[in-house]
Amino acid sequence: YKGGIWSLLVVCLPLMISEFSGSLMFFIDRVLLARYDAKALIGVSTAANISHIFSFLIISTTMIAGIFVGRLNGAKKYHDVGSPVWQMIWLALFGGITLGFLGELVGPHVIPSSEHEYGLPFFSLIMKFSISFALVAVLSSFFSGIGQIRLVCTYVMIGSILNIILACLLIFGVEPFIPAMGSKGAALACGLSESFVAIGLLSQFLSPVNRKKFGTNQFAFKWCLFKKC
Repeated sequence: YKGGIWSLLVVCLPLMISEFSGSLMFFIDRVLLARYDAKALIGVSTAANISHIFSFLIISTTMIAGIFVGRLNGAKKYHDVGSPVWQMIWLALFGGITLGFLGELVGPHVIPSSEHEYGLPFFSLIMKFSISFALVAVLSSFFSGIGQIRLVCTYVMIGSILNIILACLLIFGVEPFIPAMGSKGAALACGLSESFVAIGLLSQFLSPVNRKKFGTNQFAFKWCLFKKC
């Protein structure tokens, strides 16, 4: 598209949708938790807001990859596109692992003691899935930079549907096969659904077509480029 609102949407829509997907999953989980136990809803709402403080630091940083992708794609330096994306993938992996350990250490201190019963299990588990949320952000930035918005939309829609199904099964349980997990089930449903989206986008990112055209197999860590991103 040559200018206008459509060009803006092609660039921005995948990023908006990827961010919206995480919020939508949290919202669905809270609606279901309200039917499960009001105390669980309060605990998870508190824990989720605190987890956002940590995870969004990495998410907002990794999304910068979209600028590099757009610049290189616009300059027709297609084969160089993959390298800056990989630098932010490494950041997502390093940061996600760090947040996973941090969740166990700081959880008891940042979650109010009155919310430990439901909030603490949710916080510890959702922090372990920070890698998935960060990966979705950086991979969405890649597909946004090359103008492939339908792919992101498709995976996000499937992930949201999967989250609804998993949340119903894991929060309330299906006796005698699946025990009711409450807030822990909400975190698992949200994390597993976002992991599905991340794995799906990663498989497309590493597809033979993208490896050949955009150099998405250039996974080497480059400190100078990493620092620049």
